[in-house]
Amino acid sequence: MRKQFFTIERKTILIMIIILSLCAVASAQETPAPYKVVNNEIVSTTTVKVKQAPELTKYTYKGKPVYRGSKGGLFVYMTSKKSGKVYKKYLKI
Repeated sequence: MRKQFFTIERKTILIMIIILSLCAVASAQETPAPYKVVNNEIVSTTTVKVKQAPELTKYTYKGKPVYRGSKGGLFVYMTSKKSGKVYKKYLKI
């Protein structure tokens, strides 16, 4: 019988070496800082989304005013009968 070159122990060690080398490469990559210093002031390098308030339209749905969201979707504020919480019901057009 021929002796196998890759035994279970060698396969396990080889897989561990590959995983550790991939982890080392991944951790060596640098990510940019979310801020920088300009004239002794800290300035953010990331953008912050500003939420826009919904825009009231001239339309109504079952007696309630229709609003237009920031992405253009039309919705109505509804109130749940069970819990009394207010939620948005988007209208399909």
